[in-house]
Amino acid sequence: MRVALTCALALALLPGAARGLVEVEGEAAGLTLMGSARHFMLYQRGDVVAGPFKVHLDDLLSLDRGRLMLEGWYGALNLKAAVDGVLGVGQGAQGGAASLAVGRQTQLRLFDLSQTKANTPDLRRVDVDQLVLALTSDRLELRVGRQALSHGSERLFPSTDVFAPNTGYDLDTEYKRGVDAARITARISDVSEVEIIAVAHSEDMARGLYLVRGRTTLKGVDVSILAGQTYQEPTLALDLQGEVQGAGWYLGALSRPGLEPFEAGLRATLGLTYKWAWGLTATAEGHYNGAGEADGQRDPFAVPLLTYEVGEASFIGRRYGGVHLSYEWTPLLSPSLAYFQSLSDGSLMVMPSLRWDVGQETAMDLGAMLGGGGADSELGNLPALYYGNLRLYF
Repeated sequence: MRVALTCALALALLPGAARGLVEVEGEAAGLTLMGSARHFMLYQRGDVVAGPFKVHLDDLLSLDRGRLMLEGWYGALNLKAAVDGVLGVGQGAQGGAASLAVGRQTQLRLFDLSQTKANTPDLRRVDVDQLVLALTSDRLELRVGRQALSHGSERLFPSTDVFAPNTGYDLDTEYKRGVDAARITARISDVSEVEIIAVAHSEDMARGLYLVRGRTTLKGVDVSILAGQTYQEPTLALDLQGEVQGAGWYLGALSRPGLEPFEAGLRATLGLTYKWAWGLTATAEGHYNGAGEADGQRDPFAVPLLTYEVGEASFIGRRYGGVHLSYEWTPLLSPSLAYFQSLSDGSLMVMPSLRWDVGQETAMDLGAMLGGGGADSELGNLPALYYGNLRLYF
């Protein structure tokens, strides 16, 4: 067996951050250890109105997030594990601002493999975010354990992803939260496959996700259909992707016909994306959220509909539009701008940002999240958020 071992010196850019690689390889077996570290500074300022209550925020939050990833394999067996550690210090460490950087909790986990420091205003958490065993052959793959699952092509407004989806305005979407699941994938051909997916629920297995997914390509259009039961509701999702005149287009739609009212179980997103040779990439989406209110107003004390209860949607209106622009100014500097527009109450949100690739394994982001509209509107009621993010990979 050939063995290679490479180690790098620790970096002192962040307290406790280190950079290194340990790799053991052989003809039939191997082991790889990788990781990343992030340091966020978030400043939140503004007034938030919830019913009769008004809260003024003026919070500075420091947040460190580290992730270690281990992958081992022996023949057809493969094991992946990932552990997240989070330390948040400052006002709002347990609130919404922190969740934009470290992800939201999910109900789709049978076992609690996390340790959280209680009775403190700070956020201190260690979480086993991935622990999955895979067995593969030429045509079949079985994956069991905590794993990241996804469905759909939407960038800004996820409609068909029922597996702990990220939102279009999350600040860190590189690693999706894992869910406890078993998945069998059968490859029918080079362009077609069928999957059977079962996802556990933390409180009641009957409320888990039990789905069949079929994927193929028809006349240049990628087609993915997801059907079954989610949270004890019949569920059908469709995702289409294609290309026209050099531009990519996609359509995602989901229905839970058993919900009342009927439109509460409907979501759909239509998108178009294009990249110019001189470096600009533009994405535009239109979104329908049947669970939202036509006027964008919702009673904060009302019982949440299923879509909100399980974290599949965060916007409370019914119709939205969005645009994302990114430009490769230089190989090291990439500015971008995301724009969200509520067509329900006229409020809006803009998210300018700048990415600087400091080195091959180091990057920095600066940005803001700014709402506009009336004080009682959905996006105008958001406090201004300014952030910086330093990322290291090792």
